Amino acid sequence: MLVSPAHRLRRPRRRRARQRLRLRARRPLRQPEQGRQLRLAQERQRLPNQPEDFDGFQDQDGCPDPDNDGDGIPDINDQCPNDPENFNGVEDEDGYPEIVASEYTVPLYAVWNNVSYGPPWNAVNGVLRPASAGDAGDCVTIQQAVANLTAAGVLNVVWLRVNLIDGWMGYDPDAPPGVNDLGDLCISDLLWVNVDVDIIWTQTIPGTADPENTSPVSSASWSLYSVWNNVAWIVNACTPIGEAMSNLSNEPKVAWRWLNPQQSWLGYDSTVPPAINNLAEICPGDHTCCQ
Repeated sequence: MLVSPAHRLRRPRRRRARQRLRLRARRPLRQPEQGRQLRLAQERQRLPNQPEDFDGFQDQDGCPDPDNDGDGIPDINDQCPNDPENFNGVEDEDGYPEIVASEYTVPLYAVWNNVSYGPPWNAVNGVLRPASAGDAGDCVTIQQAVANLTAAGVLNVVWLRVNLIDGWMGYDPDAPPGVNDLGDLCISDLLWVNVDVDIIWTQTIPGTADPENTSPVSSASWSLYSVWNNVAWIVNACTPIGEAMSNLSNEPKVAWRWLNPQQSWLGYDSTVPPAINNLAEICPGDHTCCQ
């Protein structure tokens, strides 16, 4: 059989193709670890003369990272090097993503008011907590907290009941330095505020809490101490006062609720006839003094 010259020329090409296939079949597959080592070697080749900065961010690649979070602020000047600045017009040069504080308004009446700083319930970092459970990050100075009251010249004094020690801490804007022992207010602190006239207290709430995104809960527990406790009812329904205090073992069970607009008390004593008590129920946000 005669073979054309063109056919003879094509056959060596097929042999070379089969040889390439055989070579590929013998080549071992690259394992993930080999790929990682190759990438590290490539990084080192890219910056062979610059040492790794060993700051806890991608230290294994051998390449220095002057701006870990990529926000354009060098780590040496960045107060939060692993979280990018949010550039909201609030100290954008520090590299720290600030959350803008929000406002919470509370009506005050002349003379005494039992109120909270911020909502009596709060969801700090997504966790609902009872009153007076503020952390340091949820606090502001007393001067910041009452700024609009002092500017209006109506504030006389602020008292914070410290249940744990059965004592008080106070702030008087006219007191000499060193006399006041109430330095900070934290979210959900319960206070007694004395003002000269009816006024709206505009409170600046730290950004760690959002008063527009909080609500009472279906159940909650409090730590009560001897003798008197200033607490807020954060359960999401009005509850008969006897039922609300039913799990307390002490007798008598005594509770008082101050009505700010009326400047008067409602009271409950478990040992007296029901007709004598005028505090019948407690509702979400109500502040109560319990014995």
